[in-house]
Amino acid sequence: MNTEPVIPDFVYTLWGVTLVVGYLLLPVAVYWLHSLWRAAASIRRYARDSVVAAEGIARGTAALPASCDVRGMDATTTYGQVTGSTARRAGCRCSP
Repeated sequence: MNTEPVIPDFVYTLWGVTLVVGYLLLPVAVYWLHSLWRAAASIRRYARDSVVAAEGIARGTAALPASCDVRGMDATTTYGQVTGSTARRAGCRCSP
């Protein structure tokens, strides 16, 4: 008579690992993927809204000429100096 088991221990080990993966790790992986999908959708919505806002700003400011060069300004620059140089650069015949 044969005393060896009909099903080897490796099969039971493989079955146990499969159950752990199927019942514990798979739902966690699905949850993480869903969270990642929601974050990506949120970033996509934010980017779309930012583009719409930037286009609106561009449309609203397209008619304005370059109003002043602020690189040369410091805390002592007066309003008259700024508006006078802006008027001269814009080609205005009269300055304030």
